[in-house]
Amino acid sequence: MTTPHESHGASGNGRGDGQPVRSELLREVNDRIREVGREGDFPSLEFVCECGNGGCVEVVELTTADYDSIREQTALVLAAGHVTV
Repeated sequence: MTTPHESHGASGNGRGDGQPVRSELLREVNDRIREVGREGDFPSLEFVCECGNGGCVEVVELTTADYDSIREQTALVLAAGHVTV
């Protein structure tokens, strides 16, 4: 039997609070938004903040070049003032 602090979330980091899983899910959502954006001629797209805060519903408008640059750095898309939790 494990105690709450020993349980492992789906990301395997041991936190078990679901926040890393949320960030990973939102990253997948944003990657899909980018894929769909490739099909059109959009100057910018709206992506969701990947901070992992369960209450965050912020949208981040980025050019496709800016989004691609963030992904090349393996960074998260974050709204202004947001940090990963």
